[in-house]
Amino acid sequence: MAAPLRKDGGFDQSPAGSIFLRDIRHHDDHSLANAQAFEANYLPITVKELRNEDYGPAPWTPVQAKFALARSGMVRVLKGHPGSGKTTALLHAADSTAAERVLYLTFSSDLAALARGYFDRFCSAAKHFHVATFPVFVRQLLHAESIPAVAMNELRRRFRSDLHPLQRQLGPWTDRTAALWDEAHAHWVGSAVPAAAGRFTAMPGPQVDDRTYKQRRSQPIGHPAASAAADLLTRLERSAPGTLAERYFPELDLAWKAARAIRAGDTPSEVFEFDAIAVDECQDLTPVEAAVIVELAERISTRRRSPIPVLWAGDEAQKAAPGAALPGMGPKAKAAWEAAAGRGPAPQGTTRYQGRARRA
Repeated sequence: MAAPLRKDGGFDQSPAGSIFLRDIRHHDDHSLANAQAFEANYLPITVKELRNEDYGPAPWTPVQAKFALARSGMVRVLKGHPGSGKTTALLHAADSTAAERVLYLTFSSDLAALARGYFDRFCSAAKHFHVATFPVFVRQLLHAESIPAVAMNELRRRFRSDLHPLQRQLGPWTDRTAALWDEAHAHWVGSAVPAAAGRFTAMPGPQVDDRTYKQRRSQPIGHPAASAAADLLTRLERSAPGTLAERYFPELDLAWKAARAIRAGDTPSEVFEFDAIAVDECQDLTPVEAAVIVELAERISTRRRSPIPVLWAGDEAQKAAPGAALPGMGPKAKAAWEAAAGRGPAPQGTTRYQGRARRA
């Protein structure tokens, strides 16, 4: 508590973390403003009263409020530009569900900290909010918290070094090994899902097969590049023990194993107690990572015999996390977005929102 409030006036009776507004004055007015007395001179206003617009307008734009309060779709997708208020709307939506146990996921540790602070300060203590970054949550699913994350630069270095004996076979990928790593991350490993979903067919292992890869990628990057990539990645796979995913894309390998574990019911029982899931910056997910969320939501809904709310927020025009091979929206983000939100007619029970919002 600030010095002027410590001595007297009954301010010690106020709740911890209270904010006191003594006066709103012209910037040239520097006269002394006494703290006065807590009970006689201050009107306590709770978060609930602020949200109920008892003393002023709600801080949400119409788009944010519509997304947060909608009841027409169990799956909701909010699209917006950077700084448009997606996270604000997502947090409000997560709190506005009737859920008692909410799972909030993001790749950003900063957003995770922001969400944790929001839920602790502004939401009911009767609700439980589990906030985690996606890599941490995947490890929790697999009881593999001790597995360390490998730096992206180190994985790229390994990939480049192991490709060196295949220099003469690089073809269109000559001097483009970084782009080949991105391509493999997005489409050879990242697009392999253990169960069919939309346009994504089920794969028996953590990489797509040669035929499927060429069918998907020959048009976007050209047949020579797709054929060369498939040949190089197959050779690389056979050059050492273990899968390509394990050696160069361990986070995707863990996501694959987590999706399989959820289907088999071989995960901590408490993860099936969530009754709402919120995913921020979903454009950073590859399809196999999105599959973890889809599998979890499906299993929870099956157990509860009713669908749970799944809330997605992201920007398909924003550059994704490392691994995107194209400027703007990367291929892994584009593929994940299609897996999560669908293309063409929205799946039954899915509601999409798009528009500019504002930050709270």
